[in-house]
Amino acid sequence: LIDGVDTKRVHPIKIETDRSNNAWVVVMYDQSMPYEPPISPEMYIVLKFSSDGQQLIDPIFLPNNVYPHDLLVDGFDDVWMTNTIPSNNRTTGSVFHISKNGQILKEVKDYIHPSTGMVTQFDKPSQIILDMEDNLWISNRGNELIRMVTDTKINKPQYSVDFITNAGLRWVDDQAAIDVHGRRSAIEALSCDSDNRLV
Repeated sequence: LIDGVDTKRVHPIKIETDRSNNAWVVVMYDQSMPYEPPISPEMYIVLKFSSDGQQLIDPIFLPNNVYPHDLLVDGFDDVWMTNTIPSNNRTTGSVFHISKNGQILKEVKDYIHPSTGMVTQFDKPSQIILDMEDNLWISNRGNELIRMVTDTKINKPQYSVDFITNAGLRWVDDQAAIDVHGRRSAIEALSCDSDNRLV
């Protein structure tokens, strides 16, 4: 399957199909197995297969400290993937844009906040969905919703953020705040209906 990779340690974690019924698969190359020396650090690999199982691109070995969370394929058969780095009280994470040919086009780690004009880092981006206008909606900091421009044919720069809102109280990792308010609920899924409403 992948040269130099022990397939017994490969675990699929995410799969999506494109308009040609090709499958994009993210696998984790696991850190440990019984009676085997651990792999450190663990790594994640992106693969693309045809509907009859043929491998279509060279495996994409993601950099260390990348932890894929969600994945989608857009109307141009490009892939968008969130990277949610586990952390405590640290701002981390990014959004990957990968071409249909398997080239990493961009890793977006920060954006210009549309209200403050400040450069702002992603903080545990997780769920993603495209709306009817090809904007990418990203859940960030648990329940913050960010709208990112993906279309190159409009008068806004690709990868720019033009709208941010919260779905409920802002996510807080601080233990003192959790003790007072309880742990906040994070957005666990996103969808968009034909009237361009997020669900």
